[in-house]
Amino acid sequence: MVAHEVIVVGAGAAGLMAALEAALGGARVLVIEKTPRAGTKILASGGTRCNLTTTLEPRLAARLFGKQGERFLRGPFQALSPQALRQSFSEWGVPTMTAPLEKVFPVSGRARDVRDALLRVTTAAGAEVRYDTPYRISLLRKMAGPPGPFSAPTARSLRARPSSLLQGARAIHVREQRGMAMAGFRGWACR
Repeated sequence: MVAHEVIVVGAGAAGLMAALEAALGGARVLVIEKTPRAGTKILASGGTRCNLTTTLEPRLAARLFGKQGERFLRGPFQALSPQALRQSFSEWGVPTMTAPLEKVFPVSGRARDVRDALLRVTTAAGAEVRYDTPYRISLLRKMAGPPGPFSAPTARSLRARPSSLLQGARAIHVREQRGMAMAGFRGWACR
């Protein structure tokens, strides 16, 4: 059995980016996704074309989300600017184009290309992705001693001793503030 050091809950855009960064940093990563496929919201975004990012500079882009949003997004936008994200996708085989209202789409016009590239580079970096997972993290509590397994209300256990639990859409930061993470911890267990 592989002992995962990082568990990412959700295989959406933020979860896959978190998993990618953790895997590139050398961690053994597991992504658990409750649906049968990754990136469902990616596939629906921009009318299935995937509005990938913005043409705005990081500071201006963050301001679009009000004062609280700006404060929250300032770090992530500085760590991974819209321009850097476009460059990454270009390197991953998904060139982008600009559209009115500061929008950026894949040249192909297909959200699937964005999702597939992100999933491909994440798994190539060594992250494992599991779909249709019954795991639900209902309580996070501090444990004495080393990290324990993650348990689910379904009575199935995810046997891992992670040093980090990352929840994609509830973002803070992973390595160098890139990727999104809810919690980095040692000595926690979920029941």
